[in-house]
Amino acid sequence: MPPRRSTDRQPPDGWQSWGQHVLVELERLSQAVESLREQVADMKQDSRVAQHSAELDDLKTWRRDHDNVATPVQLAKLVEKVDRHEATQIKAYTVMAVGQVLLTALGGVILWWLQKRG
Repeated sequence: MPPRRSTDRQPPDGWQSWGQHVLVELERLSQAVESLREQVADMKQDSRVAQHSAELDDLKTWRRDHDNVATPVQLAKLVEKVDRHEATQIKAYTVMAVGQVLLTALGGVILWWLQKRG
């Protein structure tokens, strides 16, 4: 079929009704696409909410399990006990070191005295 030329004329009402039909279809498709966009946005939001909810549940479970081992108050008391134990241990090592130095010095003085006497 040869291409239409501008001289081939159809009644304007045929084109007009076809144009109206195309415009109606384009509007319908536009509304359908917009509806799909909204549904996808809602699904993304629901997915994010579900993901955050799952993460929150994981954190709650971890916290509950962790608290079963020791509560934060118990951990704080334990840290204080460890600090006191370390301070006592340092004092004990210092006393032992000083005691060893004094005993060594006393032993040296006794040996010197014994050599001088004898």
